[in-house]
Amino acid sequence: MTTVDKKTELIVRMLGVYEAPTDAQGNQDPKWQIYNLEQIIISIRDTAESYNLLDADLGQLKIVENPQIVFRADLTEYLAKTLSGVTLVVNSSVTGGTTVKNDHEISLDQTDYTLAEDLAVTDSKDINITARIKWRNTVIRAEDGVTESMTQPEIELSSSAPE
Repeated sequence: MTTVDKKTELIVRMLGVYEAPTDAQGNQDPKWQIYNLEQIIISIRDTAESYNLLDADLGQLKIVENPQIVFRADLTEYLAKTLSGVTLVVNSSVTGGTTVKNDHEISLDQTDYTLAEDLAVTDSKDINITARIKWRNTVIRAEDGVTESMTQPEIELSSSAPE
C-alpha cells in the first residue's frame, strides 16, 4: 500500500464580498479589483521571529466575488510552533472595474492587514486564511449612468478550519 505524505501549508484566498465598508456612500458595486500582494508575514508566538513567506512576485491578482487561492506556502519547517498572526501587505494602488468603467484607480490608506490569532502549525493540517474585500456600495454612479468613481473597500482577514 502506498502512503501519501501531506504537507502542512498556509493557504491564502481572496474574494470580493457584497458587504459594505463602514463609510460606504456609493450606489453601485465593483465587479472586480486588482491587487498586488507584496508580503505575507507569519509571526511566531512567544518569540520576536517573523518571516516573509512571499519570495516571488505574484503579479496582478484580479479579485472577483468567488474565492480563489492566491498563495500557498509549505509550513513544514514551522511544525509544532504556533503562529501569533499572519499579515498580508498589499500595494496601495488598486484598479477596479464595473459594468460601466474598467479603469478605476484607487489608493488604499491602509496596506497592512493582520489576523492576530493563535494558529497551531500541526502535521498534515493546513492553515487557511481568507481576505474578504468588502466592496458593496463603493462605487458612486452619477444620474447620467456613465460617470462614476470608486472608493476604498475594507479588507478583513479570517481563518478557517483545516481542510
